[in-house]
Amino acid sequence: MIKKVVNKVVNKVEDFVDKIITKIGEDKFWKYFLIFFLLLALIPAFAPGVFWGHDVHFHLSRIQGIVEGLKSGVFPVFIYPGYFSGYGYGNGIFYPDIFLYIPAVLNLLGLSTITAYKIFLVLITCGILFSMYFCIKKITKSTYTSTIISVLYLMSSYRITDMWIRSAVGETLTFIFFPFVILGLYELIYGDEKNWKYFTIGLVGVVLSHLISGVFCFILILVFGLISIKKLFKEKNRLKYCILSGLLAIGISAFFTMPLIEAMLSDTFNYSTYGLTHPIAEKSVNLLLSIIEVPTGITPWVPQGIGLVFVYLFFKFYKKKISEENQRKFKNICLIFGAVLLFVTTSLFPWNIFGKILGVIQFPWRLYIMVTLLLLFGFSILMTSSIKTKKDKIHLSLILTIFICFTYSVSSLYLVRFGLINKYKSYVVISSEYVASDVDTKKYKERGEVITSNNEVMTSFDRNGTFIHINYENNNNTDSYLELPLMYYKGYVAKEDGKNLKVEKGNNGVVRVYLTQQEGSIDVYYGITQIRKVGIICSIVSFAIFTILCIKIKRKENS
Repeated sequence: MIKKVVNKVVNKVEDFVDKIITKIGEDKFWKYFLIFFLLLALIPAFAPGVFWGHDVHFHLSRIQGIVEGLKSGVFPVFIYPGYFSGYGYGNGIFYPDIFLYIPAVLNLLGLSTITAYKIFLVLITCGILFSMYFCIKKITKSTYTSTIISVLYLMSSYRITDMWIRSAVGETLTFIFFPFVILGLYELIYGDEKNWKYFTIGLVGVVLSHLISGVFCFILILVFGLISIKKLFKEKNRLKYCILSGLLAIGISAFFTMPLIEAMLSDTFNYSTYGLTHPIAEKSVNLLLSIIEVPTGITPWVPQGIGLVFVYLFFKFYKKKISEENQRKFKNICLIFGAVLLFVTTSLFPWNIFGKILGVIQFPWRLYIMVTLLLLFGFSILMTSSIKTKKDKIHLSLILTIFICFTYSVSSLYLVRFGLINKYKSYVVISSEYVASDVDTKKYKERGEVITSNNEVMTSFDRNGTFIHINYENNNNTDSYLELPLMYYKGYVAKEDGKNLKVEKGNNGVVRVYLTQQEGSIDVYYGITQIRKVGIICSIVSFAIFTILCIKIKRKENS
């Protein structure tokens, strides 16, 4: 009886949708379908405030740190000037900030920090949908498949969790660029290798959004490369383009990565001990909870699973065959590798053995983004070859809509649990990851905004953010130095009469400047190291080469 009623309702809905498609046209219908779910995904952005996610205060503070740096006349902002009682925090050295200049500029134009942040999230949401649509369309050539897969990606449990519950802005940004990485790998290995630019764009975007996700890119490249190594060496042209696209990606991102490596080697920072104090094994979940997206209540730090929709897709398509060899191989890699990574996120994986090696990812469930992506790319191939008729398209889209609504509903329960904020806590850090491990930042408040000396040197100073102008006198010793109210990072410069003075790390990690004269004036600021200059030059040259090559390829295609 119930089955008959359900079938009757389903048939009526399918007939209704069929009539709409007939009236407005199939392409237009799926475009409206896409827009509808985009608007649905954006509903949280229209709430009166922003949801109190795990890291929301930290990222709001990052925006404010950039704004304060820009107001003080500094660009780019590597040291956030307001942190730790004005001693500054080098988050901009270690954490890619380039995309956060969007909300920062909106804030400078008069919008509140929270409003600017929400507009930024809206832009990210649109970027996620259309980047996935573009990449799937490139592979499948199907408007229908591109629509369905991009909607599933946008409304995936981990995307919603990442953006609104975890408030992991950097990781959420990678949802835009990861599809380009996978599209690029497909083109380089199985498609048209002259479309190598997608891989470069994707890899640069991921690295400049979230460094841990950059590690995931390395894993993707390694797996696809090892599986396809014979093919690449056999087809030397593909190997050439793989090397070219990879080197250009490294070169374009060098302005950030080269000074990052320099800073990492300059001292020992708190992030290096994070994995020891936060055992990664404790963050894994059982296999069932890694799939079912329901609020478990175990801990707010364990997100929902990837979603039941993938179970349905598996049983719907696992028997389907792909005749085209390259697409079959690509599909197999995506589905098998995605399943393996899902297993890795669970407590079944021996994290106690591999925890120290993989501890850099902090939480096993970070891999959900790669699991979601790989499975969707794999299923997109199967969907394109299997779903041909209008009736099949309507039927599948209705079933998937039910799964999407379920995912969205249970995610909303989490959002209600977190509540909204209209004001944020300034200068929030999570674990002071980018503070030197031998520094006690609590002592900066006690020390105050003063300049101290090992000898009785008289000083006065003015400051604007991380820029300090110092006047001094009564230096009667050859070994005198001043210690400033600035946290030391490699790159600080002290100039007197156009000459550089010696700068080093002082007591409790403050900037120490050595004097060479009895009296004088000194300007201290965070400058550009030689490594950073080399990185900027590499990025400019690499971007120029990338642009020229893309133009040449485009001209050849059009000729």
